[in-house]
Amino acid sequence: MAQKKRVVLAFSGGLDTSVILKWLQTELDYEVVCFTADLGQGEELEAARDKALLLGIKPEHIFIEDLTEEFVKDYVFPMFRCNTVYEGQYLLGTSIARPLISKRLIEIADIVGAEDLMQTVQSGTIEFDRCIATPDMMPVVGRLGKVLGPRGLMPSTKAGTVTTDLIASLAEFKAGKVECRADKTGVAHILFGKMDFTEEALHENLRSVYDSIQTNKPSGVKGKYLKTFKICTTMGPSINIDISNLDS
Repeated sequence: MAQKKRVVLAFSGGLDTSVILKWLQTELDYEVVCFTADLGQGEELEAARDKALLLGIKPEHIFIEDLTEEFVKDYVFPMFRCNTVYEGQYLLGTSIARPLISKRLIEIADIVGAEDLMQTVQSGTIEFDRCIATPDMMPVVGRLGKVLGPRGLMPSTKAGTVTTDLIASLAEFKAGKVECRADKTGVAHILFGKMDFTEEALHENLRSVYDSIQTNKPSGVKGKYLKTFKICTTMGPSINIDISNLDS
């Protein structure tokens, strides 16, 4: 059975978006992902969740996020400072939130891409350094093993990249969470930067990796813990690093 295409809908739970949701499901045969922005609506948020569930949306495809702080700081206050009005008559109200909602919709669409993203990756275009998937999407992602595996991008439960809570996982990785993969020979593989990072940033990150490994050294380990320290690009040759130079 072919995987349905997915679409992300800004869903309020009201009549308009509820009708649009059913239209997307019945007329276009889309699997719908619902996003509701919390801008201070209170109890209406849970009513929107209940409506989405009633209309057949999977729990993991319902996103309700608190955007109030970003809304007030980056949209409302600047609007007040420049005395923004609509049609020259009254201050902008809920419409000022639309750019923020649209921005988050796009971010969620990146998270919940399915067949379309798979085809992009298969074509050789990889514009991400982390792949996060829900358990139900692993049959699709699994077909990309030959592409994602060698690059260390294949999602796994152990790494926290196969999860039902995509928002929490995304927030963790955006905040700086780094995956450390240790193979059977005792070699640890850690991503510490990209080619467009500055020399100073790479040096700082590499130093942090070294410090983290040393800090988490098991208490029962005796003797020399780190035998060699090497860096390489993806699929590229490795270069030995003199650990003592990390302090310079």
